[in-house]
Amino acid sequence: MRESVSLELVPALLQAGAVVHVYDPGITAHGKALLPKTVIWHDTMEAPLPGADALVTVTEWSVFKTLDLNQAASVMRTKCL
Repeated sequence: MRESVSLELVPALLQAGAVVHVYDPGITAHGKALLPKTVIWHDTMEAPLPGADALVTVTEWSVFKTLDLNQAASVMRTKCL
C-alpha cells in the first residue's frame, strides 16, 4: 500500500466531490489508516457497485479478473468502467 496509486487517486477524487467506496482483499488496519476516514470500505468487490457512477481498478490482485464487467455495469447508475 505504501506505493499504491490509490494513495494519490482517492484523496483527489474526494477533493473533487466524489464519494469513494473501496474494496481491497489484502487491506490491513494500517493500510486503511493511510486513506482518508471518509472512504467507505466494503467486504466484497460487488458491494459498492449498485448505484455507482464509475468503477476504477488500480490493483493487480487476480481476484479482480473474475469480476463480470457486464454484470457490474448492469447494476451501476452510470456505466463508466
